[in-house]
Amino acid sequence: MSCIHCGDDEHGPTMCKQELAIRLAESKADHTDDRLEMASMHLEISDLRRQVRLLQMERRR
Repeated sequence: MSCIHCGDDEHGPTMCKQELAIRLAESKADHTDDRLEMASMHLEISDLRRQVRLLQMERRR
């Protein structure tokens, strides 16, 4: 039976190096997406904190 991913007859679909490389790249991309999302949320939180501080300073005047 040839590999459904690369067409090679020497291995089954679970051993395909191309498929493993694709899965690894997808996993890294997912991890990067998660880190970018977390960084974006951190920036939003920082901006909200800055806005709160400015409003508190205005209120004290």
